[in-house]
Amino acid sequence: MKNCKVFSAVFQSKMTANGDASDDSKKSNGVDSGMQLITEEIFHDILEKQFGKCTIKKFTVAPSSSAGENYLCYMYRVTIEVEKEDETKDTVRYIIKMMPPNDPSAEMKKTMGIFPKEVEMYQKVVPQLEEVFLEHGITTTFAPKCWKVTDDPEMLIMEDLGARKFANMNRLNGMDMQHAKMVISKLAQFHAASVCILEKNGSFSNRIMASMYNEAYSKKMLPIMWGNIIKNLRLWKTCQEYVDKIEGIKDRIADLQKIVYDPNPDEFNVVLHGDLWVNNIMFQHDENGQPKDILFVDLQLSRYGSPVNDLIYFIFSSTEYSIKVKEFDYMIKYYHRELVKNLKLLKYSKAPPTLMDLHIAVLKKSFLGIFVSCGVMPIALLDPNEDASIENFLSDNEAASKFKQAMNYSEMTAKGVDDGIKLVTEDLFHDILEKQFGRCTIKKFTVVSSSGAGENYACSLYRVTIEIEKEDGTEDSVRYLTKMVPPNDPNAQMKKYLEIFPKEALMYEKAIPKLEEVFQENNMKISIGPKCWKVVNNLEMLIIEDLGVRKFSNADRLNGMDIEHAKMVLSKLAQFHAASACVFEKDSTFSKQIISSLMSEQAFGFFRIMQPMLWGTIIKYLKMWETCQEYVNRMEEMVSRMGDLYVDVYTPKPDEFNVLLHGDLWVNNIMFQHDENGQPKDILLIDYQMARYGSPVQDLIYFILSSTEYSIKVSEFDYMIKYYHRELVKNLELLKYPKAPPTLIDLHVAVVKKCYLGIVVSTGVMPMALLDPSEDANMDNFMKDNEAGHKFRLDMYLNPRLIRACESIFPFLENRGAFDI
Repeated sequence: MKNCKVFSAVFQSKMTANGDASDDSKKSNGVDSGMQLITEEIFHDILEKQFGKCTIKKFTVAPSSSAGENYLCYMYRVTIEVEKEDETKDTVRYIIKMMPPNDPSAEMKKTMGIFPKEVEMYQKVVPQLEEVFLEHGITTTFAPKCWKVTDDPEMLIMEDLGARKFANMNRLNGMDMQHAKMVISKLAQFHAASVCILEKNGSFSNRIMASMYNEAYSKKMLPIMWGNIIKNLRLWKTCQEYVDKIEGIKDRIADLQKIVYDPNPDEFNVVLHGDLWVNNIMFQHDENGQPKDILFVDLQLSRYGSPVNDLIYFIFSSTEYSIKVKEFDYMIKYYHRELVKNLKLLKYSKAPPTLMDLHIAVLKKSFLGIFVSCGVMPIALLDPNEDASIENFLSDNEAASKFKQAMNYSEMTAKGVDDGIKLVTEDLFHDILEKQFGRCTIKKFTVVSSSGAGENYACSLYRVTIEIEKEDGTEDSVRYLTKMVPPNDPNAQMKKYLEIFPKEALMYEKAIPKLEEVFQENNMKISIGPKCWKVVNNLEMLIIEDLGVRKFSNADRLNGMDIEHAKMVLSKLAQFHAASACVFEKDSTFSKQIISSLMSEQAFGFFRIMQPMLWGTIIKYLKMWETCQEYVNRMEEMVSRMGDLYVDVYTPKPDEFNVLLHGDLWVNNIMFQHDENGQPKDILLIDYQMARYGSPVQDLIYFILSSTEYSIKVSEFDYMIKYYHRELVKNLELLKYPKAPPTLIDLHVAVVKKCYLGIVVSTGVMPMALLDPSEDANMDNFMKDNEAGHKFRLDMYLNPRLIRACESIFPFLENRGAFDI
């Protein structure tokens, strides 16, 4: 019973609304005022119908809809435990749909007739539609059972479809063709039955049959409302030629709306659902995950009109990005076939509309496509958001402005759903949930993009939130992070050469647990990284613990870490390195497996080919600086040797102290947990896709130069090497490492030998670490040889933060001999 009413209400009603709204309308002394009205007494007659005489043993009321899932009403789930006359016990659930008390938009909803219309649909119209099919020997159900209606408060008590395992699809992904065709088939039945009733009985009530168009209101208010939408559409970087055209018709929108919503007596008309989007459609799936039944909910905007109103609304708002346009005509054709089939089955006496009739109606009502794209899709594709409410849409304040901008400036609205998110499905999590909770049922499954602009370059990250019901009837919620190499990735070949996915899978599945086990064997419990719940090899996907649940977060990459945080990283890194040295020493089989997997000749071959080309591009931008040119000139002289230098740095030397390296140890791959006073108390490392075997100074140079504060990168560099050495020796001794540990001099010698890595980090990692968040920040734009790629590289390399840092780092590296290799 979830709906997308913000824009439907605004554009399809005769409403008046003003003033700012707040959540105080819902709460009284901290208690949900709607929930207070739901009492046991309301349910006695319903329970008697179901169970005969019985006693309520436990009565529980809880909110049912999440933020951003319902706009015009309150939804509650009522769970009642009863004891029957024979002393057996049972549990039953209901959904309560209520017009909220003290509702700031009550006048609008009263004008629209939302509550009485939905009551009539559930109590009269839907049962009639189902009866038509029953008369022809077919049992079909269109909506949940409505048990009771109360007028004060205005409340519907309905069947809880969740008890029969009905659930919504993920609105952010939209429906695939299989599910869309099920919706279209059910819609054809709904429409066909309504036509047969109209032919037999003449009409439904005026509440259903009357037009929702109000000329005076529409001509006054719609240009203003569309002006607000256009203002937010102007924030897009694309589609401006279409926004210009929308602006050109702004003053005619009321007339266009009339064409859409007024039933034309010369056309084929039906009773419409009126708000047919993904949240108002409930699917039941079989044990193999295949859809087997479907029901419609939320009938408060039902009306009489052309069936293409429901079709355009559904297809554009609720299907997958890949089929909205490509398969639009096919879905109209499929609906026509199903409609004709059902009209014949129900013995409709008139000629059915032709397929051409439907396509002509689509053309005549094509403005509805603009409305759905600009008015419904922004809600359907908006990430779950506490600010998502009808009050925030109607208000004219800062919160409302932010909400409306978020709706219309959504990346998913402008571009459609990304390909990776569609692959993150419920089926992947059943075994994980069973490990954590035993047998349980998924009640709600939500997937949203997790990484912000400029925060991840090599993969796609998604946050999965799952609400479950356990066997004992209690409910819980759990979150995971899903990390995957994106499908249709333009840089797929490069990532294949670098073996990004198999390398990280190996680290999470085998290496990290082994390192933690070494400490466990010596009576120390430490964690190095998040728990990896599952590796899905065919999708190149990792399902890992969401550290945000435990309040872990990154440090600010633009500022870098202070010495306190840096020392915590160095301590954890020393544990990581020491444990790996002990594992390699004691377990030769494991050592060979890890080393052979992480050190690839294929990767080295890739570096030898790509590095000279990459550095040629980098130097072109460094040449634009007004400073540091003496160092840039030295780099330019090294370009032809860059590939060999790179391989030399990364090749482990048998006469040096070598460990398992993190390989990409910069601020975004380090998660801190802080105490109530803001002091760091724990740290975990993430992102092991560049892990390899080699000298520990590789991780040290990489981390210190890329991720510490400007003021300590150089001035405290040697101290941080010394601090790491102390921690490394301490941990090697604790873990009973059988050989002599490296001396501090050994580490400094290795730093000098590998100081070329400082140039790589300064000009290849720091530009990303110090770049302001940007929607253009991705690997694809870095590699592209076009205007967008050029602009992105300009932003990276002409960044004053980067130039300032390099002005300090380059002389430091020069003094270590980095430019004399």
